[in-house]
Amino acid sequence: MESIELDKIVPIYVENVSKRAVEKMVKILEGGDQLSSHVIVEKDRTEDKYWLVAGFPEYLAYKKMNEMHKRCPKIFCVIQRYSMMYKSLCKTFC
Repeated sequence: MESIELDKIVPIYVENVSKRAVEKMVKILEGGDQLSSHVIVEKDRTEDKYWLVAGFPEYLAYKKMNEMHKRCPKIFCVIQRYSMMYKSLCKTFC
């Protein structure tokens, strides 16, 4: 796990997450606790950014928390090795 600046994380997919679910996670963060699941990213090989590959709801909660309180400029993420999924998605969407 590594601490990564939130604004360096770029989602490569969108997940339908209810506002209520995000609010619940924000309350957990406000209480000083950790979320049960982690954000998983892949480091871009050429640029100083990270591709979000899993944990979209958690990512949204951290973003909301940062917007509300400016308390989560960095978050702990699991860094996954460069994968074929990233390469395929990058060819399609980048």
